[in-house]
Amino acid sequence: MAGKNLIRVHSYSFPSTNLMYVDIMLDRERPPYKPGYFVFLNAAPGRPAPGSSAGRTFALDEHMTMKISPFKLASLVYAVRCYAAGTPGKVGGKFIMYTDSSKSSYVDRQEGAKKSVMLTYGQEQSENKDVVPPIQLRFKAGQDKPIVITCTPAEAMALAGELADAVTRCHDLEFQRSLKLAKGEG
Repeated sequence: MAGKNLIRVHSYSFPSTNLMYVDIMLDRERPPYKPGYFVFLNAAPGRPAPGSSAGRTFALDEHMTMKISPFKLASLVYAVRCYAAGTPGKVGGKFIMYTDSSKSSYVDRQEGAKKSVMLTYGQEQSENKDVVPPIQLRFKAGQDKPIVITCTPAEAMALAGELADAVTRCHDLEFQRSLKLAKGEG
């Protein structure tokens, strides 16, 4: 998927039982009228670390990648914040973001399969109905088992903040690119 024209500018990672990571990318060959910056939203399943009874590692060779715009990432930020606040209805209830399968990959499996990330609540229930249960980001490709990132409401708010920073960085970088192009430097 990544060619010579793609440059990873910055990366954020969110390790838990599984791994989620976000790469800010620049496509150097994009025409001036199209945005050059976008995001790869990735998820990789976790595995027990070899030779360790308590350690974990991530199966990066089984990762799933979704190519999305900063705008789509901003919608995920908003949804994660609503779920973390216990108000998923503010995003219209169930949140699912699909991506163009031709612009995403799921390593060696189900090329062309529909890829999505969905927000749900974990199964843990509390006696107190005011307590927000854990939030899950469920990455799925085709009929394969989802890669699930589970976080507490506080962790979900922190995650949303980091993702919002990625959106801001994309916009700032795109603005700088536009200035260079306007000056004939790009």
